[in-house]
Amino acid sequence: MHFQSWIKGLLRVRPNEMRLVLVMGCIIFFHSVALQTANIVSISGFLSEVSVNNILPVWILEMVLIIGSTALQSLIIDRFPRLRLLRWMCLTFVGLYVLLGVMFAAGLPGWLNYSLLMLFVDQQLYFFPAIFWVLASDMLDMSQAKRLLPIIATFGIVGEIAGLGISAISPSIVNTLRLDSSVLIYLIIAAYLCPFALSFALSRERIRQTLQQPASIRESLTEGWEFVKDVPSFRYLMLSMLVIAVVMTIIEYHFLASTEAVYNQMNNFQTFYSIIFLVQTLVAIILQGVVTSRLINQFGLKNTFVIMPICALFCTGWALGFPGVTSGAGAYLVAKLSLNSIDDIARKTLQSLVPEERRGRVSIFMDSYLFATGVIISAILIGIILILQPMLTNVPANLFYLAIGGILSVLGLWWILKMRTAYDTSLFNWRLKRRQRTARVIEKLNF
Repeated sequence: MHFQSWIKGLLRVRPNEMRLVLVMGCIIFFHSVALQTANIVSISGFLSEVSVNNILPVWILEMVLIIGSTALQSLIIDRFPRLRLLRWMCLTFVGLYVLLGVMFAAGLPGWLNYSLLMLFVDQQLYFFPAIFWVLASDMLDMSQAKRLLPIIATFGIVGEIAGLGISAISPSIVNTLRLDSSVLIYLIIAAYLCPFALSFALSRERIRQTLQQPASIRESLTEGWEFVKDVPSFRYLMLSMLVIAVVMTIIEYHFLASTEAVYNQMNNFQTFYSIIFLVQTLVAIILQGVVTSRLINQFGLKNTFVIMPICALFCTGWALGFPGVTSGAGAYLVAKLSLNSIDDIARKTLQSLVPEERRGRVSIFMDSYLFATGVIISAILIGIILILQPMLTNVPANLFYLAIGGILSVLGLWWILKMRTAYDTSLFNWRLKRRQRTARVIEKLNF
């Protein structure tokens, strides 16, 4: 009992919240296992069919598809009960992977199978979390969200480690049992059946009801933009998020480019990347489970957002000043930790202020459209630099795109400072009117 009390005190989970945290945590855990397993299998399979040099057009194509599929998601996310959407999403992924398993069994070309697998991974990455975190926000008030969302997110990090471990040991097991590597497809199917079953344990939980209003595709796509544009704090955050997405893509590309020189000298690049990712996830567990919620409360929600652009500026400067695979990997690791373990949680907490009936579309606009647009802009920008650099100068191309990343990081920091200035007055904006009720206004101001 003393140990259990110590754990609850450390994580700041109250007794009546433990069941909800465990169920939601297990749901995101199984999703993360499936996502990470599919991601590693798709990358290793795709790279065997397509050269690494094609990563920029692949990123552009993936982001265009994400924008298109997100448009569909924005149409339905606020029109149906969140819990029902979660169940539909689980069954949809089960059906897609059953189809993919049939394609592998039928012996269709590997490039086709793995290309589809990469596409499925993208949908897992954006569809499931958007629905899951909006559902979580609907079950928690603001004070609970600040405490519990980082803890629930930690289950997802543990699931990523489990998926990474499964992917790492599966080749030897598959070879020993003389099976095909596509057998992991069936593991992914089982992983999504688990959240579907667990979702029924949430049927008795109090979920804020949304005002379900029919809307056209155009109305659904523009509502998120109109909300963000009209609320000053969200508008400045949007601008910062867009440039940070560009910078993050530059940092990731630099990491891949800096390792390309040693790729042929290594027995297994996937092992190297897995080590980097494992370090990232282990540190993320500590940050999300213990540090992030305390940081938001002590530092203040509006002040927490300055961390990401500062880290982005530091990482681009590090990579620019110390060329090589070590600085490239380190910059990538620090930037990802800051984005996924601090900035992402702070953004989800801020989105709890959005009225329930439009929170899903606002969340999709901020978390999907902005990121995808930033990746497209960054990929085009890097591509232009790579094409023009040999014609204009002998200066390495990485100096150009990293310098641009540094400038954009400063711009992102400036917009966050503007967001901090407008934050308090934005809480009384008419678009937040539905959620601002007497004492709860004071609760929101207490950041």
